Amino acid sequence: MIKKISIGIIVISVLSFWQRDLSGQTFNNNDRTIYLMRAKGFYGSGAKMNLMINGELIHAIKNGSRLIIKTNTSDTLNIQIVYPPIKRYKSEVLQILPESGNDVYLDLFYWGEGYNPLKHSGVIIGPTGGTPEFNIEIVELDKNEGKQKFNDSPSFKDNKIIIEKRYP
Repeated sequence: MIKKISIGIIVISVLSFWQRDLSGQTFNNNDRTIYLMRAKGFYGSGAKMNLMINGELIHAIKNGSRLIIKTNTSDTLNIQIVYPPIKRYKSEVLQILPESGNDVYLDLFYWGEGYNPLKHSGVIIGPTGGTPEFNIEIVELDKNEGKQKFNDSPSFKDNKIIIEKRYP
């Protein structure tokens, strides 16, 4: 009985010392972190925003959610937001260059006016009416302002569950 216990202790100690390379995590200086946030709001709340990086769909961002993307600092990224129901509504392309730094904070939002049936059907303006002014934007924030806005939990509906993705 004592022989079985001592053999078990020897086996466990040998196996634990054998796994020495798993003892810590290494930090890679070539990593860039992009923090994307879309604060909750009424205007445009029903629609998702399609996040495109270098022309490739990465994620559909819901109203009131946050997203962290890990990428390499040597990559030049062209980021654009597309409104899925009407593809012609796109943000300007935001280019993140290799010298932009390790932490980049981006704010995504809609701007414009809501649909007013009296105005846009032609009752108030005239027989032709019109279409509401509408577009989506992506804005790069400075580090302090971005960190403060990203950590402001009441502005988001994601209940502190932040999605994290890796972009090749």
